[in-house]
Amino acid sequence: MSGRMKCAIGSSSCRSSQRLRKLAYAHHRLVAIHPFTNGNGRAARLVTDLLAYNYGYQAVVLYQREQGEARTHYLAAIRQADDYDLRSLQQLIGAQLRPLA
Repeated sequence: MSGRMKCAIGSSSCRSSQRLRKLAYAHHRLVAIHPFTNGNGRAARLVTDLLAYNYGYQAVVLYQREQGEARTHYLAAIRQADDYDLRSLQQLIGAQLRPLA
């Protein structure tokens, strides 16, 4: 089985860097396709949390509403991902990944 097949989104057989890349990709794609009239960011964060949990991590807190600067960094990372550069979003997510206890 190829490495791609082994590391499908949500698969626990991925390396850490692959997991981070897939978390960022899945999060951004949900934000980018904007499937709902309202709550797209919340839905993307929920899916990111579910995938993180499946990978053995706690929920990912990308920003809290009260912390305006963190939200600004998050939105900048989303805009950068719009240009196919997921590095900033990966860094934001990676900084929040904590193993399940």
